[in-house]
Amino acid sequence: MKTFDLTRVLIAVDGVDITGFQEGDAMTMAFDNDFWNKVVGADGEVARSARNDRTGKLTFNLLYSSKANAHFQSILARAATLEDVVGITVVDLQGGAEIESPQSWIVKAPDVTFGSDMGTLEWIFDTGQMSVEYGGINDEAG
Repeated sequence: MKTFDLTRVLIAVDGVDITGFQEGDAMTMAFDNDFWNKVVGADGEVARSARNDRTGKLTFNLLYSSKANAHFQSILARAATLEDVVGITVVDLQGGAEIESPQSWIVKAPDVTFGSDMGTLEWIFDTGQMSVEYGGINDEAG
């Protein structure tokens, strides 16, 4: 049997461990573009060219109560000094994905809502080149 446990995924932004995620999707990673550009000629010949663009977005969904919001706010505040580019590392200790983005920055301040339930803040980081290694969950949890 295989078990996934978010507490066994280490997520660090600017050297600080991030916790306090919303229920459901805690973090998402998406590349901006396809890795290949395909061209089909008039006679059906197919050619492709490499797109060496590995930039993307990392999105963190935090509870309104998460202490990580203050850390992200401090990064956002550094934008005025151009000192807001940070490294992000995600390591799934269960054997899953590993993501490394040495150059990342917050796109904008998150929207805020208030209501009867605990709200969430969505922090979106744009990235320079990212590296990702995909694995699978190990057979044993723990």
